[in-house]
Amino acid sequence: MLPWALRQRKPVAIRYPRGKAPQYEVPGTAISLGSAEMLRDGSDVVLIAIGNPVIAALTAAERLETQGIHAAVVNARFIKPLIGI
Repeated sequence: MLPWALRQRKPVAIRYPRGKAPQYEVPGTAISLGSAEMLRDGSDVVLIAIGNPVIAALTAAERLETQGIHAAVVNARFIKPLIGI
């Protein structure tokens, strides 16, 4: 998010969690203001998370998969404005 924020021509606020935050990156994914990011497809349930809980949602989706539940995971990325995925 930081490289994207630095390219904006207006104020941007980024909230950083306390402590160490897990890092993940989806190669080739462009960030668009207000848009969410589909990290994993699934047909049974959708887990939507923002910030650190995204990693927990991905872990939960993997655990659900072992039980035959196909969970999609969405990184909402932006609190506002919400435009969609």
